Amino acid sequence: MESWGSVIGVSKAFGSKIYVDREKNSDYHQRLAHVVPEILVADDAAPSTRFHVLPFPWLSERATEILAQARAARQLEPLIIMPSSQWSHLPWPSMESRGRISALTGDKVDELLETVMLVAELQELKANPHRNAKGTVIEAWLDKAKGPLATLKNSLHVIGLNSVPLAGVEFEVVDNLDVARERANGRAKALRIERISAKAGEGKVGIDTHELNVILKVDFQGSIEAIRQAIQALPQENVSLRFLLQGPGDVSVSDVDLAVASEGIIFGFNVRAPGSVKNYAKKKGVEIQMYKVIYDLIDDLRKAMEGLLEPAEEEVPIGSAKVRAVFSSGSGKVAGCMITTGEVVQDCNVRVLRKGKEVYVGSLDSLRRVKETVKQVGARLECGIGVDDFDEWEEGDIIEAFNTVNKARTLEEASATLTAALKDAGVQL
Repeated sequence: MESWGSVIGVSKAFGSKIYVDREKNSDYHQRLAHVVPEILVADDAAPSTRFHVLPFPWLSERATEILAQARAARQLEPLIIMPSSQWSHLPWPSMESRGRISALTGDKVDELLETVMLVAELQELKANPHRNAKGTVIEAWLDKAKGPLATLKNSLHVIGLNSVPLAGVEFEVVDNLDVARERANGRAKALRIERISAKAGEGKVGIDTHELNVILKVDFQGSIEAIRQAIQALPQENVSLRFLLQGPGDVSVSDVDLAVASEGIIFGFNVRAPGSVKNYAKKKGVEIQMYKVIYDLIDDLRKAMEGLLEPAEEEVPIGSAKVRAVFSSGSGKVAGCMITTGEVVQDCNVRVLRKGKEVYVGSLDSLRRVKETVKQVGARLECGIGVDDFDEWEEGDIIEAFNTVNKARTLEEASATLTAALKDAGVQL
């Protein structure tokens, strides 16, 4: 018996059959296939759909049982449909159809298609044609003339996308552009965090990502769009903004309660915050920021976002020295040095270079001049330098002295650092 075809998804609401290449789309078959034919080959060749039903072990088990019956009887029944108690545990109506087909001769193929449609009809697969559309992208590509294109589940091409979507992602029709933009940004953020978290879990990149909860109260609805447009200039790879509430009207007690519950900040633009609300917010530890100019609001919003970032460690050079001799002491070896630039101070950090290569980085533990411990030694003076966990000094070594300070990072600096780390790990934001 020849094997035929691929798994078929049936859309009863539109009365059409959809054929899907399972090799390319096997990862989201659960959202496409309502009726699943599995091809059983009686000549012991590999069933063409066996690979695709691996996520459904009960299908393979039932197929093995039916194939054993076919081998014993040397034939299969004509195409029939019958309820199946074997599949009573499935999350959809349980029924089963079986029959002999041949792709080579076309025998019973039409009956197979009719049977699939009949199964769909008996299962009463229906959709509401009056609601906003929602479904799955089957495939997507970049057309040189039309730009990014996507094929939706009901064999519909969509043009005018700003990028090529991934096959298998879900699409949804919404009422207006604001809702679409908000949901798209939310999904993009979730996908970005998922990629970053995956690489962080593998130890390939460290994560410094945060979320700032914002409650925005404005004078007019149009001000929301103006502020949101201005906010788009702020990099949000490390700190993403989550607007819990955005709408016109003065700041109220309920806004403060929402800020308490979410640990958020209230921003007001051309609105008022009554004295009673301010006092209540002060008792609850909620920050209310009021503005008349959009750019002042954006500046303070940037500061709030940057305040969530971990500071970056920065080296500040303070001096250098050259090893002229190496001496033994009771606790190890001491480098006899000449300070060449700047100064060397007690407890500073040191880096030892030998022929241009770094051989040690750590803390200076002892600094002596003429057998006395000193706090600092300036340029063109000799001194003895000791490090507890390093005594492999050699004449000619260069010692670089530096301090480490914490420096606040900007959103742009944090974004560049994260992007570079992800790029090294093979992830594109």
